[in-house]
Amino acid sequence: MPDIGLEPWHIWVVLGISLFACEIFTPGFVLVSLGIGAFAGAACHAIFADFGWAVAGFAVGASIALVGIRPALVRTFMDDTPSPFGTEGMKGNIVTIADASDIGGAMKTQFRGSLWNVDSEDDLLEGDQARIVDVEGTTLKVVRLPEE
Repeated sequence: MPDIGLEPWHIWVVLGISLFACEIFTPGFVLVSLGIGAFAGAACHAIFADFGWAVAGFAVGASIALVGIRPALVRTFMDDTPSPFGTEGMKGNIVTIADASDIGGAMKTQFRGSLWNVDSEDDLLEGDQARIVDVEGTTLKVVRLPEE
């Protein structure tokens, strides 16, 4: 194997940095905790110059981070408010029924520039106002708004 000038503990550091970078794409701070474990593995490998100690350091560091640090990060940076994006962001919006169901047809509505199928237990007619309560695939589940 060619000598590229890296010590084994350098690999642990690169792994830790990579895990930190990958956390950007995943929620929950799990990869950050594993990255902390990788840095602990790097420290153990640098001190003891033994792969077994490095793995033990990784396991202990990751365990401490997962059990001790991750819950604090989740409490601090993640909340339970619904996302304004995707289907959660659609719920509660008001739509106007564009096409009433006719023979063989389905109710439709325009929402955010797209034509959506509408499903409701209420009898809706063209022009009625309805509130989105759920989204299933390409169908908006709606309820009729009370007339004022």
